Amino acid sequence: KLEKKKVRSVAQEFSRSCQIYDAANEQIRRAFADVANGQRLNAEAITELANEITESVERNEYAMAILTRIRNQSTYLWEHAINSAVLMCGFGLYLGIKKETLKTMTLGALLHDVGAAKIPSGITNKPGKLTQNERQAMQKHVAWGYNICKQDGFDHKVIVEMVVNHHERLDGSGYPRGLQEEKLSKLAKMIAIVDVYDAMTGDKAHKEGDQPINALRYLLGKKEHYDQALVQQFIKYMGVHPVGSLVKLASNKLAVVI
Repeated sequence: KLEKKKVRSVAQEFSRSCQIYDAANEQIRRAFADVANGQRLNAEAITELANEITESVERNEYAMAILTRIRNQSTYLWEHAINSAVLMCGFGLYLGIKKETLKTMTLGALLHDVGAAKIPSGITNKPGKLTQNERQAMQKHVAWGYNICKQDGFDHKVIVEMVVNHHERLDGSGYPRGLQEEKLSKLAKMIAIVDVYDAMTGDKAHKEGDQPINALRYLLGKKEHYDQALVQQFIKYMGVHPVGSLVKLASNKLAVVI
């Protein structure tokens, strides 16, 4: 009876999470379109969305996480924003971070790549290697994101930290400022891990996403870039076969990890 009740609870929350995720997809799509057209963000709506994601993850940390494995190549930018928010919230919950901070972290993750909306689609969708000028244009999304958040009232230090430092690396090889480990907060190290994991596993217009296990191996292999204690904790949170993964059983049946 307890097991049936648990399954029903997961199913109900999954259905509820689908509604939140679908609404989030449309809302973030509009937000990115507004940014691309020079319009302001709807601060109230995006804050409410972050709160809804946090509440859903708190009710069942895996129900919405399953949705991060369902990809659409044409909507990578805003799916990446939503997925990063879900994963950052779940990771923070796993680490025991307080609810109010979790909400702000979730909001910061939703906005961490908002500046990317200003990058020309010819660069973001380019199938081949970027030229030096194209890489420089791509890297400007951090400064654009900071300016957008500042002008639209998203100036909380947690949000700013995530927007500005998600591409910094422990050895100073990241951008925009080339900060080294001692100058990077725990939050900056967390969003760097989440950002790369979701970017690697996401389908883009020119490239199919990698398997989660390969993304986790990559994070483990880049000790000079990512905090390994946090990487280990992220793997424990996600699981070697994360929720939503398709697996083949010994019976040759296919199953989804829930």
